[in-house]
Amino acid sequence: MEVAVKALSPGINDPGTAILSLQVLGHLLKFRSEYYPKHAIVDRDNVSRIFVKERTFEEIFAECIYPIWDYGKHDRLLTMELHHILLLLWTQTTRPVFDKMLNEIRRSTMYQDIELGFKGT
Repeated sequence: MEVAVKALSPGINDPGTAILSLQVLGHLLKFRSEYYPKHAIVDRDNVSRIFVKERTFEEIFAECIYPIWDYGKHDRLLTMELHHILLLLWTQTTRPVFDKMLNEIRRSTMYQDIELGFKGT
Protein backbone atom coordinates (compact mmCIF):
# COMPACT_ATOMS: atom_id res chain seq x y z
CA MET A 1 0.00 0.00 0.00
CA GLU A 2 2.74 2.42 0.94
CA VAL A 3 4.60 1.83 -2.33
CA ALA A 4 1.44 2.57 -4.31
CA VAL A 5 0.68 5.75 -2.37
CA LYS A 6 4.26 7.02 -2.70
CA ALA A 7 4.24 6.22 -6.41
CA LEU A 8 1.11 8.36 -6.80
CA SER A 9 2.64 11.34 -4.99
CA PRO A 10 3.23 14.43 -7.16
CA GLY A 11 6.98 14.22 -6.58
CA ILE A 12 7.25 10.72 -7.99
CA ASN A 13 4.15 10.48 -10.23
CA ASP A 14 4.59 6.85 -11.29
CA PRO A 15 1.13 5.31 -11.82
CA GLY A 16 2.72 2.20 -13.34
CA THR A 17 4.33 1.31 -10.02
CA ALA A 18 1.06 2.04 -8.23
CA ILE A 19 -0.77 -0.31 -10.60
CA LEU A 20 1.80 -3.08 -10.11
CA SER A 21 1.41 -2.63 -6.36
CA LEU A 22 -2.37 -2.91 -6.71
CA GLN A 23 -2.01 -6.11 -8.70
CA VAL A 24 0.18 -7.67 -6.00
CA LEU A 25 -2.24 -6.51 -3.30
CA GLY A 26 -5.05 -8.13 -5.27
CA HIS A 27 -3.25 -11.48 -5.19
CA LEU A 28 -2.54 -11.14 -1.48
CA LEU A 29 -6.15 -10.19 -0.71
CA LYS A 30 -7.44 -13.17 -2.67
CA PHE A 31 -5.11 -15.49 -0.76
CA ARG A 32 -6.13 -14.01 2.60
CA SER A 33 -9.82 -14.27 1.73
CA GLU A 34 -9.41 -18.02 1.27
CA TYR A 35 -6.96 -18.88 4.05
CA TYR A 36 -7.35 -18.02 7.68
CA PRO A 37 -4.46 -17.92 10.14
CA LYS A 38 -4.63 -19.94 13.31
CA HIS A 39 -6.07 -18.07 16.26
CA ALA A 40 -4.36 -20.13 18.94
CA ILE A 41 -0.91 -21.52 19.57
CA VAL A 42 -0.96 -24.94 21.19
CA ASP A 43 1.56 -26.80 23.34
CA ARG A 44 2.84 -30.35 22.86
CA ASP A 45 -0.36 -31.71 24.37
CA ASN A 46 -2.46 -29.76 21.88
CA VAL A 47 -3.76 -27.43 24.59
CA SER A 48 -4.28 -23.84 23.48
CA ARG A 49 -1.86 -21.61 25.37
CA ILE A 50 -1.70 -18.36 23.41
CA PHE A 51 -4.66 -16.77 21.66
CA VAL A 52 -4.05 -14.34 18.82
CA LYS A 53 -6.58 -11.73 17.80
CA GLU A 54 -6.45 -11.44 14.03
CA ARG A 55 -7.69 -8.47 12.07
CA THR A 56 -10.73 -9.19 9.97
CA PHE A 57 -10.49 -9.36 6.22
CA GLU A 58 -12.52 -6.16 6.00
CA GLU A 59 -10.04 -4.35 8.24
CA ILE A 60 -7.10 -5.54 6.16
CA PHE A 61 -8.88 -4.54 2.95
CA ALA A 62 -9.67 -1.07 4.30
CA GLU A 63 -6.09 -0.51 5.48
CA CYS A 64 -4.64 -1.57 2.12
CA ILE A 65 -7.07 -0.32 -0.52
CA TYR A 66 -8.76 2.82 0.81
CA PRO A 67 -5.54 4.88 1.14
CA ILE A 68 -4.64 4.05 -2.46
CA TRP A 69 -8.14 4.93 -3.62
CA ASP A 70 -8.22 8.15 -1.62
CA TYR A 71 -4.90 9.26 -3.05
CA GLY A 72 -5.32 8.01 -6.63
CA LYS A 73 -9.01 8.20 -7.47
CA HIS A 74 -8.35 11.01 -9.94
CA ASP A 75 -5.92 8.88 -11.96
CA ARG A 76 -7.59 7.17 -14.91
CA LEU A 77 -5.20 4.21 -15.09
CA LEU A 78 -5.45 3.52 -11.37
CA THR A 79 -9.25 3.78 -11.42
CA MET A 80 -9.57 1.28 -14.24
CA GLU A 81 -7.04 -1.15 -12.75
CA LEU A 82 -8.63 -1.04 -9.30
CA HIS A 83 -12.03 -1.65 -10.89
CA HIS A 84 -10.63 -4.59 -12.85
CA ILE A 85 -8.91 -6.14 -9.81
CA LEU A 86 -11.99 -5.76 -7.63
CA LEU A 87 -14.21 -7.30 -10.31
CA LEU A 88 -11.91 -10.33 -10.42
CA LEU A 89 -11.91 -10.60 -6.63
CA TRP A 90 -15.68 -10.13 -6.54
CA THR A 91 -16.20 -13.06 -8.95
CA GLN A 92 -13.75 -15.32 -7.10
CA THR A 93 -14.77 -14.68 -3.48
CA THR A 94 -17.89 -14.02 -1.45
CA ARG A 95 -16.73 -10.89 0.39
CA PRO A 96 -19.29 -8.03 0.43
CA VAL A 97 -16.51 -5.47 0.93
CA PHE A 98 -15.77 -5.76 -2.80
CA ASP A 99 -19.35 -4.72 -3.68
CA LYS A 100 -19.04 -1.61 -1.55
CA MET A 101 -15.75 -0.53 -3.12
CA LEU A 102 -16.90 -1.33 -6.66
CA ASN A 103 -19.96 0.85 -6.12
CA GLU A 104 -17.76 3.67 -4.85
CA ILE A 105 -15.53 3.42 -7.92
CA ARG A 106 -18.54 3.39 -10.27
CA ARG A 107 -19.89 6.55 -8.61
CA SER A 108 -16.57 8.36 -9.00
CA THR A 109 -16.27 11.19 -11.50
CA MET A 110 -13.21 9.63 -13.14
CA TYR A 111 -14.98 6.31 -13.75
CA GLN A 112 -18.07 8.04 -15.14
CA ASP A 113 -15.89 10.11 -17.49
CA ILE A 114 -14.14 6.94 -18.67
CA GLU A 115 -17.48 5.17 -19.23
CA LEU A 116 -18.78 8.12 -21.25
CA GLY A 117 -15.62 8.05 -23.35
CA PHE A 118 -16.15 4.36 -24.15
CA LYS A 119 -19.80 4.88 -25.05
CA GLY A 120 -18.97 7.85 -27.25
CA THR A 121 -16.56 5.88 -29.47
